[in-house]
Amino acid sequence: MDYGQIGWLAGITDGEGCIRGFQIGNRLHVGWQVKMTCLKTMQLVRDLVREITGRKFKLHRVAPLAPRKEQWYLSVRRRSSVRQILAMLRPLLVTKAAQADIVLRICEIPMHGKPRAERPDWLPGCLEAMKALNARGIPSQAPIVGEGVETGSGGTCEGTVQS
Repeated sequence: MDYGQIGWLAGITDGEGCIRGFQIGNRLHVGWQVKMTCLKTMQLVRDLVREITGRKFKLHRVAPLAPRKEQWYLSVRRRSSVRQILAMLRPLLVTKAAQADIVLRICEIPMHGKPRAERPDWLPGCLEAMKALNARGIPSQAPIVGEGVETGSGGTCEGTVQS
């Protein structure tokens, strides 16, 4: 995979993608998703993601709501695959850089054998920051590297990731 393809996929992620990190009960979830109307472009996205992760992914069709066109999406939720994708795209992301930083930090937390009480003290701030960054109608802005991501309660999610 060449640098141009990685840059193209980073641009698609910034424009049409979604990077998520959230907690349900004691489980932490991460995800990377792209949704658009052009099937040919989505097939290219799928092929690049397959090349990055070594895994096969299926495109999903979203039934159109009148008067919209039909849409297609590719969703990746496996932690190791999300980490591989974001580690490669992170240096080139602009609008989704803060979300990528948070998800990469969440991916560092061991999945099993660590009760909620032993989770890092920065986690609630990061989850709150992710929620604020992904709120509809609010444009994302990447933090300056080295600064933390501000949360709504005045706290920060320190330690943005650099690649």
